[in-house]
This record gives sequence, C-alpha cells and structure tokens, in this order.
Amino acid sequence: MRRNLDDTNGMNLTPQRSATVASMIDRAEAAEQSGAFDTAHHLLEQAQRLAPDDRGITMAIGRVRLERGDPRASEPLELVARLEDLRDAWVLLAAVRHRFGFADIARDELAALLHRQAPPDGPGFAALIGAVVEASGAPGWCGLTAAGELRFGLAPERARRALRIFVDQTRVAVPRAGGRVMLPAGWQSARAVLVTLDGVPLIGSPIRPDAIARVEGFVAARDGGIDGWAWQPGDPDHAPELCLVGGGMRLRWTADLEVAVDHPRYGARPRGFRIDAATLAAHGLGAGAITLLGGDGRPLYGSPLDPGLERRSAAAAVEQVRRLFPADAAPAAEDVALPTAGIPAALV
Repeated sequence: MRRNLDDTNGMNLTPQRSATVASMIDRAEAAEQSGAFDTAHHLLEQAQRLAPDDRGITMAIGRVRLERGDPRASEPLELVARLEDLRDAWVLLAAVRHRFGFADIARDELAALLHRQAPPDGPGFAALIGAVVEASGAPGWCGLTAAGELRFGLAPERARRALRIFVDQTRVAVPRAGGRVMLPAGWQSARAVLVTLDGVPLIGSPIRPDAIARVEGFVAARDGGIDGWAWQPGDPDHAPELCLVGGGMRLRWTADLEVAVDHPRYGARPRGFRIDAATLAAHGLGAGAITLLGGDGRPLYGSPLDPGLERRSAAAAVEQVRRLFPADAAPAAEDVALPTAGIPAALV
C-alpha cells in the first residue's frame, strides 16, 4: 500500500511544493524506509503545517501512523477519502479499521467503494479484503473493472455452486475455477451487476456499471488532427478506450500517453492521446465533424469537432483571393477601390 510521495505514476496528486517542504518529505520518506516511523511522522506533520492543502502529505501521515500502530491513522485518511473519494485512501482507511478491530466498518466502507470503483490490482488489496471477509463473516467480495472483468473472492468454507451473477436480469455463467469472469458486451449500459452467494450479496454488490465505465476527458483540433486526454474515475488504472465516429466511419483509439494536466481533482490520472491528420484520413475521417465517445457512450468535452475545418477555411480563403486577383491581371490604379465581397473578414 506504500506509495512514494513523488512517484505519482501519472496521478495528479500534489500541488507545487516549496523547497523546504520537498526537503522534509524526502527526509520523511528516508526515515520511513529505514523503519524510523516516529521521525517520519514528525517530519510529515511539520510539512503539513507548511502545506496544509497537500493531500499527498495528509495521506502519508495516515500511512505512517498505521505503520506505527497509531489508531489516529483514520483521521487523515478519512479526510482525504471523503473529500476526494480517492480509492487509495479508502483502502488504507479500511486497513486501519480492520487492524483496530472494526471489521464491520471496514466491510461497509469497502462495500461502498466497490459499489462504484474498480478493485485495485496487487496482493495487498486481495489480502486485506480477504481478511475483512473472514473477520466480518461476509460470504465474499466482488468488484468490476472498466475492461468489463468481474473479480470475486469467496470465504474459504463457501461452495462456489451457490454463486449467482446477474447483469440486470441476465444471468452470467460462473467459471468453474478462478475468481474472474468477463461480462457480456453492453454491460456498461446495465443498471446493476448483482453477485450473490446463497442469496446473500457479496461485499460490493450490487455494482454500478455506469460509475465504473464513466469517462471524463477533453478533446481539441490541432494541425488537422486531434489532441486530448481522458481518464476513468471509477477505474483510474485503466487506459480509456475511445471511439471516433464520423461520416459513417469508426475508429477505436486508446488514451495511453503520459500527459501533464492541471486537473482540479486530487488523484486524477488523465491519459493523453494524439491522432494526426494522416491517420484520420486513412480511416475515412479526414473531412467533416467527428464525435469522440468514451466507453460509456458519452461524447468527450469539446466533441463533436471538425479537425480539418481550419485547413479547409484557409484553403478556401486562398482560392478566393486567387480568383479575385489573378496573377496575369493588369495592376489596378491607385484610386480604384479593390473588391472585398466574399473575402473572409480576417483577410480584409
């Protein structure tokens, strides 16, 4: 669960830090790595006083308090979790709840998280959710990724044969082994995914597919092509799949470029994309309006747009001037008014 405060991995985690604050954080991280948690905690609290709105420092204080065995770890983590709805904060908060004997609260908070966000990858979360399932007496847990993969885990003593998976009213076959199954096409438009064992919902069920599939982003025309960024708040680890539609043609594209975006939400992970004019033309999208859709079927902000409009307008203006002033025409007298009708205003 540990994350270096400067290793953002594409996440929009922290504001610009002063040299003093950055130095304190570096020293705190070194102390934490060496197991000197008291020193790390002291340095982080000093840094927080100098940068009270830095959520990365707040998160680190909660993490270090958890490593120290301090139940006050819940205070900074709950602040970030509730203000920013950051998945990492909710997971760490659940770890605090479980560690200090509040398994039922950990279960309820993880259930609410998995209801609207994808489960994180890695053994750390799997171990935590498994421990919460056992301690709370829940039958198991489930979560859905933006790729449409349903993940689940059952309490050790529970039989898989009683597991039921429904996408709205459609029943999905349960795999004979493993804890993953791909949902059928169109799951993004379903109202709910329900997973039960012996009729009891698993932690996280029912899942809201619309929250998992939701895409946020921005797109603009540039040099006859398209530039933009996108991310999925319900599954920040996922590179969004986009669909370009125009002139009866379609092109699928993945937003997977590293990009620096001044996003207002702490923890946002925007990913960039760039589609040049030649690529658009090669797929029959070189002229006319193009709509960019996220996996949730909604257009990105700035869409639809016509990336070739500027070039076509410039070419038309040049052609109009050429016709009005042919190269072989006799020079006009100084006192003769030049025609302006039909010339774009920017050129008059």
